[in-house]
Amino acid sequence: MPLATWLIERHQIDFPLMRGRARRLDDGSTVSPRQLSDLCELFARDELLRQTRADGAREALAAFAEAGDVVILTNIPDRHRDARVQQFAAHGMHYPIQCNQGLKGAAVARLVGDRPAVFIDENDAHHADVSKAAPHVSRLQLIADPRIADLTPASHHAHARHNRWDAANTYSVEALELVSRSTMQDLAKANPN
Repeated sequence: MPLATWLIERHQIDFPLMRGRARRLDDGSTVSPRQLSDLCELFARDELLRQTRADGAREALAAFAEAGDVVILTNIPDRHRDARVQQFAAHGMHYPIQCNQGLKGAAVARLVGDRPAVFIDENDAHHADVSKAAPHVSRLQLIADPRIADLTPASHHAHARHNRWDAANTYSVEALELVSRSTMQDLAKANPN
């Protein structure tokens, strides 16, 4: 179960991806950043290895890997990296895992440099940050959990939005091919010999 769903079902906290701060469902009060951080730590400690794979994720990532490098950038503390690696491996997905805390723009910029890339995430704040830190990166908002997808408006900072991995697969491969072609054309113009 995703973090947002876990917060609602186990702790009665709404953690909207796009609509503002985390709030308690019973009284509407705001959850402090420290309390939210503690809950995220609890989730990482107790729930990571119990996570299920989203339908089509393994196949989509395998297709991405044929077109380019796949790196999983996850917002969990470094101390939980091994659990995240085990989680992905248990579902047949063996990719490098990079831990991050906070917004993902700087990490994406550092990982991709000026190479063509596709950033996939559900969170609008991460798309906004990547749009500033690495504007050349194609951005896809993907929310595979229908319980969250139905409640989350499309990000204005992403180039596209999909709620299924098979659709994300088609978009990402096409985006990488398009960006790679334009990059190659730009390189050819810059270096005519």
